Amino acid sequence: MGLMKKIIIALLCLVVLAGAAVFMYLGSLGKALDSQNTDTVNIKIESGSGTGTIAKVLFDNYIIDNVNEFKLWSRIK
Repeated sequence: MGLMKKIIIALLCLVVLAGAAVFMYLGSLGKALDSQNTDTVNIKIESGSGTGTIAKVLFDNYIIDNVNEFKLWSRIK
């Protein structure tokens, strides 16, 4: 097998592995911080609030654990 074929196969393997990693990461977004907790939390989000403000309110109330992941998830969904 030629050197060029080996390089192409290696690159394809890297692309597949990177794709799988991204897929797994994106699949983990949007999950509750504590899915076993059934307590009700009341929060107030003002009309017209942006994603960053909403993320901060959710973070400050221990509903999410990462503001940036929430913002990414909200763009994907």
